[in-house]
Amino acid sequence: MYYKDTSEKAAKYLRLLVPLMVERNIPANPQNYAIWYEYVTGRNQALNKEIDQLLKESTSFSDEVTRDLFNRYLFSQNTQVAESLKNNINAILLDLIDCITENETEQKLFVDFLEARSIELDENITIQELRLIIEELTSESNSIRTNNNKLKDKLTKSQQQLQDIKTEFEHKKQDSDLDSLTGIKNLTAFERSLLSLSINAIQANKPLSILMLDIDHFNTFNQRHGNAIGDAALKVLVKIVQMNIKGADVLARYGEDKFVILLPDTPLKGAVVIGEKIRSMVQSQKMKKKSNGDPIKNITVSIGTTVLLSGEKPQTFVERSLKALSYAKSFGRNRIYQLDYIKEH
Repeated sequence: MYYKDTSEKAAKYLRLLVPLMVERNIPANPQNYAIWYEYVTGRNQALNKEIDQLLKESTSFSDEVTRDLFNRYLFSQNTQVAESLKNNINAILLDLIDCITENETEQKLFVDFLEARSIELDENITIQELRLIIEELTSESNSIRTNNNKLKDKLTKSQQQLQDIKTEFEHKKQDSDLDSLTGIKNLTAFERSLLSLSINAIQANKPLSILMLDIDHFNTFNQRHGNAIGDAALKVLVKIVQMNIKGADVLARYGEDKFVILLPDTPLKGAVVIGEKIRSMVQSQKMKKKSNGDPIKNITVSIGTTVLLSGEKPQTFVERSLKALSYAKSFGRNRIYQLDYIKEH
């Protein structure tokens, strides 16, 4: 995270963020400063959208909430990954340079040796001296061949090392697209999927539906049972969702307790069926404390669903799913609400 704001701008942003933090009793630590500094600058639209939603819902900015915001929007391993890969590649290059330099030195010495022997052959030499030259040529040629084989082996090894680094880079890239807790796509990866699937749906003239899920009263659940059980509940929800979607569908974590599912080639009626199955299974899921086996009150989810309209922007599509979710909550939670064109107009 790097900021290039002038001192005047930074002071302006500071004057804006301090009242926001004080008003909400947010501890003044570097992590919280970073979150709210980014918020008041307005540079991170995804972060601002989620904070605005949390403010609208009067959500408490607990340590868990702010840590989650920081990890998903501000903390990036890209710098660490790049530094690690750079060091590995640099080590390979230095090793190769040493090997090639050593080989070039040997080659030059061999050329000098050949020139010297050539001069000797221009002179009157005895059979014994000729035999000695032949033995030296044989020895030096073998040495050069050995060095060339070493360079060839080194090049082959370096090629494999570079391939390994490339593979590691791809894995790191994949990891950066995943939510650290649940292992599903994070918001950044979701937005890429949303764009590509929206384009595909419009071009193919096929439906694209969306389910926006939110665990009911999750903050209360977390406060009552603790973060560990709260995290376990999130994982249970993800597992249930994965049981009800197919390979082409996209599941992502949209917020602390929000999840989103993109359903390509699925009409709104089909999305409602899938959403209802998920809602029912979540409601029926029994949970127990590992420590003593005591039962934990079942969690429930509210779900909003809609279908992509012709010519609709992807972000508007998502906003309508959030609107449907808010209706599901306002009508009592633990239910699914579908929002289509007719109901909006």
